[in-house]
Amino acid sequence: MQGTITYWDRDYPRRLKNHSEMPKKLYYRGTYEESLFDVCLGIVGSRRMTEYGKKVIRCLCRKLSRMG
Repeated sequence: MQGTITYWDRDYPRRLKNHSEMPKKLYYRGTYEESLFDVCLGIVGSRRMTEYGKKVIRCLCRKLSRMG
């Protein structure tokens, strides 16, 4: 399942609404639950990721997941 949540939807994450540069739309894949945003990380990058970028993200995510 996939969909879109906009800034004006009641399900839009509270923490993002209070941010000065919040996205107007969130695209998701899977089941949307606002609780997913209780602890979260956003990574912004190019649409055409390099092999180096993939390695860095994998390493970063592995280390962060171990932190809980």
